[in-house]
Amino acid sequence: MKLKQLEYFRVICKYSNITRAAEELHVSQPSLSSVIRELEEEFQVPLFHRLSKGLVPTEQGKVLLEEAKLVLGQAEHLTARMQALVSENPVIRLGTPPMMATLIFPRLLRAFSARHPDIRVEMMEHGSLANRSLLLEGRLDAALISAAATPPATFGYRELGLADICFYVSRHHALAARPFLCPEDVQDTPLVLLGEDSFLASFVTRYFGEHGMSPRILLRTSQLATIRRLIESNTAATFLFDQVLEETGDLVKLPVRGFPPVPMFLIWNAG
Repeated sequence: MKLKQLEYFRVICKYSNITRAAEELHVSQPSLSSVIRELEEEFQVPLFHRLSKGLVPTEQGKVLLEEAKLVLGQAEHLTARMQALVSENPVIRLGTPPMMATLIFPRLLRAFSARHPDIRVEMMEHGSLANRSLLLEGRLDAALISAAATPPATFGYRELGLADICFYVSRHHALAARPFLCPEDVQDTPLVLLGEDSFLASFVTRYFGEHGMSPRILLRTSQLATIRRLIESNTAATFLFDQVLEETGDLVKLPVRGFPPVPMFLIWNAG
């Protein structure tokens, strides 16, 4: 016996007619006939008198109908109670790129948690490009992204600020003594970039291509610790947002001319 069988049985009793019951339930008439047959076989009793005016519950059928209403009512109460528990302890699935997890997420989470201590936030780390797709698929509730322009109408959004793109390089590299540099200056420098789902990596690659240059990409990774180690060992350099990596004795940060500030957004599915 299943709850769906009891619900079908209840609706059949409501109309005393399989055709009308099938219309309300949006199932086929043979499916309802099968349900009646299965219940009668399970309980070893006839549940309906088959009369010309329709189906009339037998005495055993009337007992089953009373019990079915109780069971279905309890099931509805349980469903409502569990849904209430979910709404009392909601979870927001927030996508965030590695860089913005460093720049914005800690402050944003602290402020949000202070105002809404009953809401739990689950952070999922993806690049900005992947976050857009995951939002539209319903796998995220909101996301932090960086983008060259205002998000399209498919998203609701709030602009959070602007981020400057900087060049991070070893203090022992020949470029380290420069007060600033242009993208053209790093054509021959091995680069470690964020993954292909990152807006910044996509932006840098596209910029080089549009200006007839081909960057020397040594590695793509979302691990900022790996990027730092490659820079400090003078193995590679990178483009990241300002303040993502802290300057140390072996790492310096240079302003980049030619790259505009990049807007950062909190977005959600407008639908």
